[in-house]
Amino acid sequence: MSDAEPAGPRVLLVTGRWGHMGAHSGLTPLAAALGRRLPVTVLQPGRWDRIAVVGKLLAARVLSRLGLRRETSHPSPFYGRDGAILERAATRVARSGRFDCILFTSVEEHFARFAAPAIKGAPTLIGITHQPPGWWKLMIGDIRYLAGFDALVALSTPARAHLQQLLPDTDVRMIRHGVDGGFFAPAAGRSAPEPGEAEILVSGQWLRDFALLEKVARMMAKTQPGVRFRLVLPRFARTMDAHFGLAQLPNVSLLADLSDEDLRAIYHRSHLLFMPLIDATANNAVLEAMATGLPVVVNAVGGIADYVDSTSAVLFDATDERTAVAALLWSLEHYSECQARAAVARRQVETELDWRHIALQIEQAIRSVAARP
Repeated sequence: MSDAEPAGPRVLLVTGRWGHMGAHSGLTPLAAALGRRLPVTVLQPGRWDRIAVVGKLLAARVLSRLGLRRETSHPSPFYGRDGAILERAATRVARSGRFDCILFTSVEEHFARFAAPAIKGAPTLIGITHQPPGWWKLMIGDIRYLAGFDALVALSTPARAHLQQLLPDTDVRMIRHGVDGGFFAPAAGRSAPEPGEAEILVSGQWLRDFALLEKVARMMAKTQPGVRFRLVLPRFARTMDAHFGLAQLPNVSLLADLSDEDLRAIYHRSHLLFMPLIDATANNAVLEAMATGLPVVVNAVGGIADYVDSTSAVLFDATDERTAVAALLWSLEHYSECQARAAVARRQVETELDWRHIALQIEQAIRSVAARP
């Protein structure tokens, strides 16, 4: 077979890995999946990109302290030095004329004032957004800085509707998040928990309802002491206010600094994924649990309905700890039903949510947008 580069619009991928995620989580697998469909180059900032951005930031800080100039504020609180370096490099590379499309995989982190509209023969500009409507309302004063995109991708139906309302002249599409279903594959023969005992996995930090989790774990410690919660939580995200109460409970353990293989092993040896959420577009932990065949118990908020329903997960729709505990107890008592739902979720990964399927949808979006006059 030929190893020739795939044909189609030439794509510059502006991306970065979240430090607490491995090579198989988040958006990291997208580059390889999309690269099998289109000629993709992952942006690599150069030394002078870093020097220029750091120098500019230092100069701005000095001038601000001297009272000679106000420091420039950026639209997104997630946009920092790394985002500025990527954006500068993307502006520089775009001028080469070698690319037909520039794809920002995280608009909130890597985009502020990209210069594509000012570049002669500018490439198509597409950005993936990750945050739910409440975040945009709370954090972004004026979303019109995104109006220069030829298309935006939202990861849930509510997020798409919100962005489309604020940017009526922008092409906003809903394409779901993907998961590496080859790596996060089911373990052979997951066994049901023993009566009164279970391993409950809780994973991640962004938009998790830790107050509800603490109430649930505290209640379960009194009534079901053999049910143990394993909380995978990056060290940088731990705070006294949000997590100290959890750390005090005898039925809660905290984990961090896991390899990809360690994380997968935890999915394999757990009995349930419990995800009390404040909001969501996509959720990596839910997707990885679906891929590994781990039954999911999650509250139906935000974009969760775009990924699971009552045939593939156990849903609860309240923030009351009694409701959440009832959902957990039902799941343990009806574990064979939960395993059946987990099998449905795994088939959904195989047919819809694996990165190879999501990359096809992103390819189709790139081709259709790049084909415009």
